[in-house]
Amino acid sequence: MSSNPWLRTVGTSVSAILFLIGLAGVPRNLTTWFRWLSILKTSVPWWVLIVASIALAGLTWGPMIVRRTKRKRRDDIRYGDTIKLIHKRTGCSLHSHNIPYSHNYSSKQQQVTAFAGADTNDYWIVKKPHGLGKFVGKGYPVPNHDIIRLEHRNTTRNLHSHTGKPSPITAQQEVTAYGTDGVGDTNDNWRIDVEDGGEWRENVAIRLIHVGSGCALHSHGGHGHPQFTAGQQEVTCFSDRDENDFWFAVKVHDGS
Repeated sequence: MSSNPWLRTVGTSVSAILFLIGLAGVPRNLTTWFRWLSILKTSVPWWVLIVASIALAGLTWGPMIVRRTKRKRRDDIRYGDTIKLIHKRTGCSLHSHNIPYSHNYSSKQQQVTAFAGADTNDYWIVKKPHGLGKFVGKGYPVPNHDIIRLEHRNTTRNLHSHTGKPSPITAQQEVTAYGTDGVGDTNDNWRIDVEDGGEWRENVAIRLIHVGSGCALHSHGGHGHPQFTAGQQEVTCFSDRDENDFWFAVKVHDGS
């Protein structure tokens, strides 16, 4: 036990402060804290109080810091972000290029494919739905079931679908890139369905559901055409649901 009353006063004060910090972090563990409070009233050495308080505060806040750090590493997708959208089953990227569809009964709009390679034609900007400007909501997370648009960065046309037009290979619903300078119509709107709920995050499986038709953005291996899909994998809007509807996003950072 310390013979210096001043040191003991300082030690007890520091311990009390650390005790309150810990108490704020773990209100549910009251039994432990009441025991600690009783220790403060005893005549143990002041340095023991400080060491024990630091240890208890670390046990309280340490796991919370770790959890927050893990969440930061698993970045949320936010409005205004540029992303790549990867088809989960085949690993191909959602892609567009300034080539129109030319198959029978097509819309003649810009092709959308799934690309096994990688280039800047894989880049899409996350935006609010039709009628809202490109920068509305910029920086805010995208909650599950939000209605979004994806603008193809290189050509400024939006991911689009429409009923009555067949996809080039399997005659499912056609998916195109449509509009001018990021402005199209309500058929550019898609609902995001996050597989495990919560906000849209990188590397988490999602479905994109076309608001106007209820079909899911879809692709499938083994379906391509030298002209109608530029030799790349077909992308469609599919009225049923299966594993080929799942995609995941990866952020494109400046300089990528």
